[in-house]
Amino acid sequence: MRRLLDPWVLLTVALSSLLPFVGFSYRFRHELVGAVVYLHMAAIVAAVQCAALAVVAWRRPSVDLVRAAFVSAAVVLSVASFDAWMDLLAPRGAAVLRLGVWAAATSLAIWGVWRLADRPWFRWGTSIFIGVLVITQAVSLGAYRMWVAGADVPTVDPGLPPVAAVPASRPDVWWFVLDMMGRPDQVQLHTGADLRPFVDDLERHGFVVPDESWVSYPRTVFSLSSTLAMGYPFLPGGDLRNEFAAGTPLLLDANPTMDRFRALGYQVAYAPAGGPHWTHCGAAVDVCAEPPTSPLRGDELQLALTIMSPVADLAVADTVHAPPSDALVRVRAAVDPDRPLFAFVHVLSPHEPARYRPDCSLLDLAGVDEGPGTDRAAHYATDATCIAADMQRTVEQIVAEDPDAVIIIQGDHGTKLDGRWEPPDQWTAAQLTERFAILDALRLPPGCPLDDPRAAAAVNTFRLVFACLEGRSPDLVDYRAFNWSPREIDTLVELDTSPGPPGPPAVSANEPGR
Repeated sequence: MRRLLDPWVLLTVALSSLLPFVGFSYRFRHELVGAVVYLHMAAIVAAVQCAALAVVAWRRPSVDLVRAAFVSAAVVLSVASFDAWMDLLAPRGAAVLRLGVWAAATSLAIWGVWRLADRPWFRWGTSIFIGVLVITQAVSLGAYRMWVAGADVPTVDPGLPPVAAVPASRPDVWWFVLDMMGRPDQVQLHTGADLRPFVDDLERHGFVVPDESWVSYPRTVFSLSSTLAMGYPFLPGGDLRNEFAAGTPLLLDANPTMDRFRALGYQVAYAPAGGPHWTHCGAAVDVCAEPPTSPLRGDELQLALTIMSPVADLAVADTVHAPPSDALVRVRAAVDPDRPLFAFVHVLSPHEPARYRPDCSLLDLAGVDEGPGTDRAAHYATDATCIAADMQRTVEQIVAEDPDAVIIIQGDHGTKLDGRWEPPDQWTAAQLTERFAILDALRLPPGCPLDDPRAAAAVNTFRLVFACLEGRSPDLVDYRAFNWSPREIDTLVELDTSPGPPGPPAVSANEPGR
């Protein structure tokens, strides 16, 4: 077994295990997934390679283990790059053809590597080439992460009066965020789905569902962070370098909404969507109700990594789906029933990928090909209808067991079914309305004032909730809206909301917000 410690064997295993994950991490560097995750996965791949080489050394003592290590590296790199180069050789959807072509090409590569791996020039040339790729991408990634870390984390003081006294009545507060759930009129306009029966049922249960309801930012992290901050942390001209670095701390580490609930004696629970890696629980929550995962059913990071490999065409990997009814069970099982509760439940549906059949049974595997020709509107209509039905059942269960419960059901942004992301100054009025108009349903304690039109802006949601809980007049702020190109946070501009809905930019990208 000492042959496993040959420097060429160790170097080849290390480089071939690192390259796929360093490359993936650099490609998706804007997502800011921690390096430890990738190093852990690389270590697993290296361990598998070492185990395979140990078996070869044991069963075939005469085999040149260095050549075998190069063959093992070729297999690893072929598996990791499957999706990238197979798209050039065989069309998507032709799984048998793609797998067959890949197997043939990989076999040819194994034969060629085995023939060449005993030659010094091949060993040195291959190792230097892969080593340069690993080092340059790792250095570039590290430089980007250091640059992002140098930005200030935005904060906002909502300016609410101090908590005078803990209220005698502290009903549980449930905040359900249905990702990409647009306002019902916009959903019907763009997909044909009729959510009016869902809205009617909510109103029968004491909800108020405004006809005009808006978010201030068109993407999840900034939108939810603004709602929890009860203000506008992200303004043009600010030191914003990455939307996840700027928004996630306010969303999951510390924010005025969760701090005030604690000051009122509430426990704070969070049920993540289970999909986006950045949505995992942070320091701001007392109770984390993560959905269960498995090697083949995890978050979007795990799915994205499997899509690089032939596993994608085998159709065995999927993301977690955690509907409201499931989250309700998980939260209730995790919290202290004797303390008042604020529960933040993030549900990834009806956001793509599709998860439901037309009869609302779950698809065996979630997924929508978002390429040309895909009927994204039809998939969205199905999922919006089905998640609304699950949300309706969840509301009925909460109200039956807790008639005084405060319940908020909101989208974090609306749809954008054309799939294009023009620069902020090129969005049409219809696109802005589609993206910024959200479902907003509020079930508040009796007597809470909702006559101010600003109450329908998500930025004022918890200003209104706290005023109702504390028995005072709400301190609402004027509605403002902002837009930017994804991954180009320096394009952030403020939109013109003076006529009502968001319109063309009101200020330039370099002008500080008012």
